[in-house]
Amino acid sequence: MKEDEPAAAEEKTQLAYAAIGVATVCLLVGVPLWWKTTTVYRVNLPYDDMYALIEKKLEYTTPFTVVYMGENPKKQDLATFAKELRKTMLSSGRESEITAVYRGNVRRWFEEEKQLFTAAVDVNDFTEKIEAAKLIDDIGRYKFYIFPLNNKIKLSRYHITNRQNIYISEPDDWSGLADEIKVLMNNVLVNEDLLENSYQTAKGHRLSLKPDKDSMRSVGYHPNYDLTFTLINPQPDIIRVSWNIETAVKNYLNPFLQAMQEYSTFSVKSQVLYYTSISVRPSKDNAANCFYLKPHELPHLINPIERDLASFASKDPSLNFILYIPYRGHSPLHIYTAQGKPASTNAFLSPRWGGVVIENVPNPKNRTQLPSRETLNMQPIMGKFIEQLRQLIGIQTRLPYANIEFQSAGITAVTQWELNIWLRKRTIENIATSAATLKSLADLLGKIKNMVINDDIGNEVQLAVDSVTNAHQHLKQGLLRDAFEASKQALQASEKAFFDPSLLELLYFPEDQKFAIYIPLFLPISLPILTSLYSAFKYFRGRNQQKQKSS
Repeated sequence: MKEDEPAAAEEKTQLAYAAIGVATVCLLVGVPLWWKTTTVYRVNLPYDDMYALIEKKLEYTTPFTVVYMGENPKKQDLATFAKELRKTMLSSGRESEITAVYRGNVRRWFEEEKQLFTAAVDVNDFTEKIEAAKLIDDIGRYKFYIFPLNNKIKLSRYHITNRQNIYISEPDDWSGLADEIKVLMNNVLVNEDLLENSYQTAKGHRLSLKPDKDSMRSVGYHPNYDLTFTLINPQPDIIRVSWNIETAVKNYLNPFLQAMQEYSTFSVKSQVLYYTSISVRPSKDNAANCFYLKPHELPHLINPIERDLASFASKDPSLNFILYIPYRGHSPLHIYTAQGKPASTNAFLSPRWGGVVIENVPNPKNRTQLPSRETLNMQPIMGKFIEQLRQLIGIQTRLPYANIEFQSAGITAVTQWELNIWLRKRTIENIATSAATLKSLADLLGKIKNMVINDDIGNEVQLAVDSVTNAHQHLKQGLLRDAFEASKQALQASEKAFFDPSLLELLYFPEDQKFAIYIPLFLPISLPILTSLYSAFKYFRGRNQQKQKSS
């Protein structure tokens, strides 16, 4: 029996070491491996940069040049005027999160400009010659031409072309000219109040300035829009109305869409609806022998019409343009203003949805074979639709100003300086929206720790952060087109990251559920291991006590 005691002791020692080894492997290898394999994958994101963007000050630069077209200005040195102009453009009495910087220079004419000016017979001729000679600066850079006194080209105090040139009649006294140029830049060509409102709205802040109606009407920026033109004829059995929408789009709408195609694309659809009518009963004006709709009734016209419109599956914003032919018994139908006067356009805009034009056609005369046929003149109708489209996509409505003459936009229906305002506004909105989206995403991911953050989201977030930074830099340098492209990329990347469906994969699988699932699996395995480990420690403790007694 004594010979078996060392063998039994050695066997117990080996069992104890085996139990400790198994427990060590489970604790040092098994548990970390399980924890690693069950941990939600979260790529590292630049959280500090994502939070910093929302607080970053925005500065945009507008370059300009003042060109004097005479020999020597009256009682004025151009170098002195240049210093005064720079000082005036630097002064600002406003504290804001965005800063407007104007970088300009003053010079006399170049030889080519002087030759064109001498050969021109009027303002439009001079403008055409400059455009033909391609003396047009980069997008966002303005050029002020000061016409000398007693020249053959007569113009108003200010004349703004449909490009980026502004003509100024030389004043008798130059002392206030610098202030006038600043006011012209601030209020017309740049519109600082509009940009401030747009920036604050995009960030989600409460407006401290007067709300801008143009921003409230327009939809947010999107690279693509769907346009649907609908002719509604409630009585085709009485009046058969023809509209050549394809030719109208080609002749009147396409020039505008082509002017915008560098920044947004538009898909155009058309349809005709019969036996569809408005649900509002018009009032009758006996004095004018017509029917009319009141301003508060106009919103109620949209719902019954919208119900019958064909729906197109698209991820792009959809804008609707309705041409409504009134009932024979309600014709002629007009829209009255709040003052009880007929509206000049007989059309109204539904913010962020579309526009409606009411077109009255002659009622069939007695003994006329029904249905009578009418062909619409689409030129004035498309003019109304284009103006509504301008407002819906955020192009500022041109306001009349005293002593300022605006050149017509022509067939494009939009001038380059209006596009400059729109580009600057959209760029600032995109920057603010992207920064706010990134901050919201960072807050969301910080609160919900088990959200999956895959590599695609990480790449989109990094792209958005870099694009916002680039847009800031381009705006500061006065590179308007580059700033817009960077802001568009930032907007798309930030929204793609925020709305990525993979973020929701484990949203409803919190940590406590993970333990609830795995404990029934690990408990039967861990109990024998823990029992063996306890026995091993008990064995070594007893052996140590025995050694101490024997010594």
